[in-house]
Amino acid sequence: MRHRIAILVAVLATASGPAFAAGITTVLSSFDEGDAFDGWLSPVWEWELRKARIGREYLDGDRIRRADILNARRSTHRLSINTRVGLYRDLELFLVFPFVLRDQTELTFAGGADRLDPDPGSVEPPLFAMPNAGPARSGFGDMAVGLRYAPFQQWRDPYYPSWVVSLTWTIPSGKVRRGGNGGVGNGWHELKFETGASRRIGFLEPYFGFHGFLRVPSSSTLFKDYGEAQGSVWPGQELGLTFGLEFVPWEGTREDGKRVRYATIDLGGSAVYSFRGRGYSDLFEAFASSSCNSAGSCPDPTKEKGALGVTQYNRTAYNWVPGSSPQFMDGIMDVEAYGTYSVWLGFDVQPIEYVSVGFRFTYSRETAHYLTRAIVGKDLDGKNGVMYNPGNPTAAPPVPAGVNEYNPVYNSAVDDPGRRLKSEGADILGIGLMITGKM
Repeated sequence: MRHRIAILVAVLATASGPAFAAGITTVLSSFDEGDAFDGWLSPVWEWELRKARIGREYLDGDRIRRADILNARRSTHRLSINTRVGLYRDLELFLVFPFVLRDQTELTFAGGADRLDPDPGSVEPPLFAMPNAGPARSGFGDMAVGLRYAPFQQWRDPYYPSWVVSLTWTIPSGKVRRGGNGGVGNGWHELKFETGASRRIGFLEPYFGFHGFLRVPSSSTLFKDYGEAQGSVWPGQELGLTFGLEFVPWEGTREDGKRVRYATIDLGGSAVYSFRGRGYSDLFEAFASSSCNSAGSCPDPTKEKGALGVTQYNRTAYNWVPGSSPQFMDGIMDVEAYGTYSVWLGFDVQPIEYVSVGFRFTYSRETAHYLTRAIVGKDLDGKNGVMYNPGNPTAAPPVPAGVNEYNPVYNSAVDDPGRRLKSEGADILGIGLMITGKM
């Protein structure tokens, strides 16, 4: 019966592996006979370059068209200190201490574009200054702690595959990213569940896995709940598959079968689905630090002027709560769902039992998706569509007094059909280097 369960696990269980796939189903263990304690310490350096093309809609008569207007480039350097400790037999505790060395996003005009509005007849002022360079961010990021457990390990019993389950909690320990500061934290708690299986066949070890993220805003965050009519509040959640094949051209094992010296080549890929939600995007820095983010400094000449001759509508302010004080965009937007597909090639070498070195190159493609797609609001009472009643119910639409059905974070300048901004897809290149000391 146990043998059948193991086979089923190998076929069905899925996992998102660690950053370097040698040991995707490896779990540190303590209190084994002849090996009382396992502990690893791994500094990991990662560089990532992200390039995206951004388009914007415009009205051409009664038709909506879109033209490319921006190129986004984001370069990130990170150094993480990963600590892994065996707590018991095939039960591991791990901690990740992340340091962002530099993270900067830059926007330039795409192709022949020379303005942020592709409509040749538009006289609106720009939403933000161009070219646009966000601050060079750095500092301690959001640390993670987790547990990893292996119900089966093939090196212990060759009749069964290796199967691992893990749970990771990413803590919002970093200073939250905001317009104008140098913070690198996301401002949310993140729970990640992953499970995976592998089966060694000769010098080959195929693996397959599944993971899911649940992100919950922290108390100090840009992801605020402004009421029932808002629509999206939380950052987008995530589900993903991982798969690959590890080649083992050289290997040395202990008497009990555990690998202590090896060289591996890993070829793998992943497919990740990110659900719709509020989020940081390639335009976060530009909107969060826009020079329009003060009352009247970036008016829209097409809007009706007030008694003092000053335009009442600021283009980077949320503007669908009549009579309210202006609230300016903080850079967080309602981002449409999208997919990310990745492939990688990695090498891992452990010439002696206590030291290993790993290298990995990754290419990812992010699918096209809207970066500004907030809903106008919600018809909370199911009558007369989306409306607002600031006071007297007898002198206003039939909505309870004081109730707003408009989305408080809707900005018609970027969320209206014909004004929305869309990522046409992103190419992401990554390089990672890891050195691990083991005991």
